[in-house]
Amino acid sequence: MRHPARYLALTAVLTLLTGPVAVAQQDGVGQIHTDCAAISNIAGKVMELRQIDVPLSVAMEDVAKGRPGLAGIILEAYREPRMSSQESKDVMINEFTSRYYLVCSDHLHAQ
Repeated sequence: MRHPARYLALTAVLTLLTGPVAVAQQDGVGQIHTDCAAISNIAGKVMELRQIDVPLSVAMEDVAKGRPGLAGIILEAYREPRMSSQESKDVMINEFTSRYYLVCSDHLHAQ
């Protein structure tokens, strides 16, 4: 497994979303897309914080307050480098967002 932290973070987020996951199993691909889009959007926002150099301690306070499952996403984002050019930052944000969408989709389709 290349990035075990990613899978642990996703598991934590999916645990928080138990209701939507159960709905995804019933409603099929459309609901899976909705759920995974929500998770990947959160991941993208966290990576945006990373790329604008918000300190990790602040990200953990503001984003994970009351949502311990988000800590894994935050920690994984902060393990990635901060890019210098806006173009590189945008690429990093898009790749991180897509990565979480794919892992979520694979997980929900496997159920």
